[in-house]
Amino acid sequence: MFVAERLAARPDVTEIGRRHADHYRALATQADRPLWGLDQDHWAEGLEMEAGNLAAAVEWYLAHDRAPLPHLFRVLWMYWGLRDHLGEARTWIDQLLPTADSLDPQARAELLWTAVVTALEVVGDDAAALATSQRLASLLAGIQDPYLHVVSQLAMAGISAVVGDFDGALRGELVSLEELRGQDEPYWTTVAVLTAGLVETAMGRHDAALGHLREARALAERFDHAGLSAWSQVQLGILALVRGRLEEARALLDEGLELSLATRSTRNVTLCLTAFAQLAFVEGDPERAAGGRGRGPAPAGRPAGVAAATAGGGPDGGPDPAGAGRGPVRPAVRRRRPAQPPGGSSGRPRPARRRTEAS
Repeated sequence: MFVAERLAARPDVTEIGRRHADHYRALATQADRPLWGLDQDHWAEGLEMEAGNLAAAVEWYLAHDRAPLPHLFRVLWMYWGLRDHLGEARTWIDQLLPTADSLDPQARAELLWTAVVTALEVVGDDAAALATSQRLASLLAGIQDPYLHVVSQLAMAGISAVVGDFDGALRGELVSLEELRGQDEPYWTTVAVLTAGLVETAMGRHDAALGHLREARALAERFDHAGLSAWSQVQLGILALVRGRLEEARALLDEGLELSLATRSTRNVTLCLTAFAQLAFVEGDPERAAGGRGRGPAPAGRPAGVAAATAGGGPDGGPDPAGAGRGPVRPAVRRRRPAQPPGGSSGRPRPARRRTEAS
């Protein structure tokens, strides 16, 4: 308190605040690409060590200079999701959103994209996400940044699924996937492949879904993203369950649960336990189904984030793809580390994998 009072009394307090905010904005920008790549969790951990300073920087810009915020929000969004800060972030986004129409097209698109995916992620506020997505859709053709264009398309595909337009969702995912194959974006490429498989499962296109889910698992393992590996494994188990291949489903879900627990992914564990409960119900054991395979009550509702698909919410008893691709899978496990991350490191051992092939 004493230091804050002394600082507030200085005549150059505004300039000091700007330098502080600019420093932490530069730090966040440095982490932009790594947050979407191989060392995602490591860089998120480094930013988490500076969470208070990053929040102070955002508050300073809101009070004094809002121009840098749309890009800063877009950069920080993955970190916020990985470290459970999206609730706080949404209050900042909501403060800035009324100014969207006064921004240049690039900044407006960044702000609207952040608002759409955050609205879906935080509380499943589909109505707010739909309204904001309509504003984003009007900008899509004019977005020049290839990365921003493709993630905006993915957000629009997610909105199509929310309103029940699975054909539109699948078209959007596949168009985005073609764009991503020409970019060095392993995280989003895997998400798009995985989500296409999830939507195809919901639509009853099981052979196409199997191909995409296998490809997603291979991509996730190739760039060593344990969170996406777990998600793809669980979705393969759900597909086997939908196809009536119960023993195969159990083996895939067992492996998916092991991976999800190892990565401490509450979302994947929830999804997996829900699938196990449905498996028990199909096998004629409603008591075990109600108990979530003996691991506690089976969770209800739709988990948020990239893994936001329950095992029985879509057509033909398939998963509900409404939230697919909307948010981060957390936290991922890495074998490699960058030379100079923005803070400390974190890592957890990967479990030994035994592969069950979906047929």
